[in-house]
Amino acid sequence: MELKLAAETEQLIRELIASGDYEGPEAVVAAGIAALDRDRRSSDFEPGELDRLIAEGEADIERGNVMDLDEAYERRRAERARARSAKSA
Repeated sequence: MELKLAAETEQLIRELIASGDYEGPEAVVAAGIAALDRDRRSSDFEPGELDRLIAEGEADIERGNVMDLDEAYERRRAERARARSAKSA
């Protein structure tokens, strides 16, 4: 596979290699892909969902509609569990 990278990206790869933390460009790319995969797998949110939820929360705060953080997390976890169950059914 061949990739065309922006000059800034190539410079960052060179700097990471020069730091001694990576043996070569392949190691840098592999580490980056592994980090992206970890983030993707560990995220509780779909792409764009967090921004939407933040906007909703800010609107609720302006209206004075607030709740305890622990309660909010529990509600969100329950919603996600219901959504996953519905997908698998």
